[in-house]
Amino acid sequence: MDRRKFLKQASLAAAGTALAGCNSDLLNIFNQGKEKLWGLNVHSFTGAIAGAQIEALQQLGIRRVRIALGLHSDLAGPYLRGYAAEYVGLVHDYNDPVPNPSAWPDLVRRAVERSPGLFSYEILNEPVSLTSSVYVEQYLKPAYQIIKGINPGYQVAAAAPPGTSGGRLDFYAMTSAGADDWCDYRAAHVYQDNPEYYLEGTSRPFLITETGVQDPARHVDWWTNTMTHISGVLSTDRLYLYTLSDSEDSGWALISRNSRPGAIRVLSPLYDYIKSKYGRR
Repeated sequence: MDRRKFLKQASLAAAGTALAGCNSDLLNIFNQGKEKLWGLNVHSFTGAIAGAQIEALQQLGIRRVRIALGLHSDLAGPYLRGYAAEYVGLVHDYNDPVPNPSAWPDLVRRAVERSPGLFSYEILNEPVSLTSSVYVEQYLKPAYQIIKGINPGYQVAAAAPPGTSGGRLDFYAMTSAGADDWCDYRAAHVYQDNPEYYLEGTSRPFLITETGVQDPARHVDWWTNTMTHISGVLSTDRLYLYTLSDSEDSGWALISRNSRPGAIRVLSPLYDYIKSKYGRR
């Protein structure tokens, strides 16, 4: 029996014993794992906040970053040049979330060629306006072919649906539409502590390209316990917390959008936790 089938069956068994009020070692099977220096989502803001985010990454010692590359302009360039890390490049543009399929191939090629050598290229972000079959056939498949044509060693990740109950169904629908045939990784957004739902959804390895909680008081626990749990269940150490900064200081972010180089405004206790445990000395 392979690991994913075993974990799926174990999760069902653990749920059954929990409902029966019994103690079982199965209830602890998914708590295995060890906290790591996880990755971080970084919005490709421009201006003073860009310098502040790079400074924050340096202070925290973050080694893995997920960032939008941009399709019509080089959004990620200042970060790729300004901070050495392992990057997941999101082939996406927030001002044009689903380009016309006829324009798509050239946009992909330009985005990848100006951002070479990244760890992986993730094809669009939560493409909720597309059916699974349209996404796979008109966006994922051509992007995969173009990227592999640029460099066969480049790794491609299929888009993650939203981290909701409907998004989990979309994850399986993407598999049925053939997503696994046109990617090296399957990305997932996990915003609840329920990674078991994804176990049988793909034969590909996972990238958890977004995870987190919209409450700074819970950020440290999410990083130390929940992300460790997700990592153990889905057999991946590439998890990317959402987020370093956002446009609204909405409860997800570690630092304020109003931060400036030399004047980082910290919003979350997780910032100091990571800095003290993993940051530069």
